Amino acid sequence: MRDPATTANPMENLGLLATAALIFSSVAITIGVFGIGAALPRIADAFAAEPNARLMVQIAGGIAAPAFAIASPFAGRFISRHGERTTYVWSIWLVILTGTAGALVTAPWQLIALRALLGVGIAGVITAAKGGIGQTGERRRHLLYSLVAFLGSAAGIAIYPVVGALAKIEWRYAFLSNLLLIPLALLALTLPRLAVPRVVDRKAGSRSLTAGLPLELIFTAVACGWAIVMVPLHAPFYLKSVGITDPVHIGSVLSIASTFTLAGALGYTLVQRLVGTRTALALALGVIATGAFLTGLGGVWPLEFAGLCLAALGTGVFAGAIYAYAMESAPRTAPGEIAGMVNLSMYGPQILFPMAAGAVSAAFGPASPYAMVGVLMVVAMLANHFGGRRRAEA
Repeated sequence: MRDPATTANPMENLGLLATAALIFSSVAITIGVFGIGAALPRIADAFAAEPNARLMVQIAGGIAAPAFAIASPFAGRFISRHGERTTYVWSIWLVILTGTAGALVTAPWQLIALRALLGVGIAGVITAAKGGIGQTGERRRHLLYSLVAFLGSAAGIAIYPVVGALAKIEWRYAFLSNLLLIPLALLALTLPRLAVPRVVDRKAGSRSLTAGLPLELIFTAVACGWAIVMVPLHAPFYLKSVGITDPVHIGSVLSIASTFTLAGALGYTLVQRLVGTRTALALALGVIATGAFLTGLGGVWPLEFAGLCLAALGTGVFAGAIYAYAMESAPRTAPGEIAGMVNLSMYGPQILFPMAAGAVSAAFGPASPYAMVGVLMVVAMLANHFGGRRRAEA
């Protein structure tokens, strides 16, 4: 076995194609996890005769994220044994096959099972990519994290209208969008066969249930996980409640929101250089909160639409800031463990969002889940502020 102290880490000197495999990894989440959002109302209509069809389809739409989260720590261990390349290659093909197989389902429970398996594949892809990026130099790390978020959002601009148009023809066609990930599977073949992790105190992460990350950061990841799923997976049902029912129109709204996520992702590197990672994270939370409150309390469509776009802008900044801030907060923990814990915290609780949103909507109206997310963002901002001050004084 090679000694990390004496062997150069191939992740520090990646070629163009291998770097592309890492930064385009977010496209797998956009297409595999969130892309189907524009088709969910049409899928729910197709299974209307099934008991609890709408809830079952919403769970199918959201279950890939918690499956991805739960599998992420195991993906991190698999990576430490077999390397980023092997994990990435096998995982991306699992995503492609299970995602496309959704076109063959005859009941919502079958779709739920396939989407759970897809989430396991996403865990391998994203943990390999995020952990690999975490092993690069600090300046390059922020740039690559920014590009990961940017490219995932850019893919959303194109994929939501495509999925909406396919669903309008026939809902089963929407799942064929997963075939667009085949080029990413080919790029993964250019990754190094085994990257050598940086020298860390592995006990520092293994002794802590949070992999050495502060509790307020874990809470922030949980809260923002709901904010991330709020736009692509809950918004289609909210839009239907205000009279926007055409899948193409729903896809167009999501596409416009994605342009704001794109801007946030692109701007993260600049914001981080100006104010630092911690303040960049706080700004992201503030923007998400503002957008969520506008959507939840605006009362008129122009304000609600502006709120959706602002929330999307904030999630773009957050997507780069959370992983970078986590790496800085636990320097003695292996990057794969850190990425796995952030994934688990951010995507695991997303399975609860449809039920929480449904309960809040029933009590306070269809826009109220957005106000709920706004409150969570404010709490996360305060927790990070006071938690950071406490650690600085310790």
